[in-house]
Amino acid sequence: MAQIRATKDPGIAVDFSHSDVEQIKDAAEPVPVIQEKVVKAAVIVPAAGPTMTEAASSIAEAIALRKEELVRTDGGHGVEVVFDVQALTLGDWDIIAVRPLPSTVPSVSMVETFSLVSSSPPTAAEAGEVLFVFAVAEDRRIVFNEVAADGGFTGWQEVPGGLLTRTAPAAATLGDEAVVFATSPEGRILVNRVAPDRSFSGWQEIPGELTVDAAPSATRQGEGLLLFARAPDARILFNQLASDGSFSGWQERSVRFA
Repeated sequence: MAQIRATKDPGIAVDFSHSDVEQIKDAAEPVPVIQEKVVKAAVIVPAAGPTMTEAASSIAEAIALRKEELVRTDGGHGVEVVFDVQALTLGDWDIIAVRPLPSTVPSVSMVETFSLVSSSPPTAAEAGEVLFVFAVAEDRRIVFNEVAADGGFTGWQEVPGGLLTRTAPAAATLGDEAVVFATSPEGRILVNRVAPDRSFSGWQEIPGELTVDAAPSATRQGEGLLLFARAPDARILFNQLASDGSFSGWQERSVRFA
């Protein structure tokens, strides 16, 4: 019987036994055979199961196109077909890997893939038609989740770059990009931009000598963004981000908080 699991890649994998592969190989019409196996596996899977049940036909068609690869990859213990977790929201069931079983990629909790425990509040901003939610994981990694127009989530993934932080991120929409700000372990404020194609620009330090010990805040103003930060001496500073990506520099507000 086929099984579905979340993998550490991250990915969503459908595992087929050697017997499953043989049945798929011998089937004149493999799509119905694969679809039945996917449905039986999906109905008992938390979080992703309902979506994969509805998408079983598309999943089966994608796997059937790789039938010969499945047969070649099977070393007698079955194969694993891996999809990007974003397929659960985007509906693009493109296979990213076909590998033999037993797999060397560890499993992770399916529920944990789509849930998160965080000690700080999340923030969100839109990039094109997709809402990006940013949060800090328990191990201080900055992670994100995508929310599609139909309300579906893709699952939590780490923001590329490996930045660790002790404070909550801040985010706002600038044009058709999501802009996220976070602090480094040294207290520097960094910026990352997400394009409509879901690509990240990478973490870049904001110019200036400012270091902080609290989370920044960002909001839209006109064609740009305003970024606020609290200096260690309790001064409130702001910086303006223009649509071309340039910063105005840190300026002090007239208010000081204890």
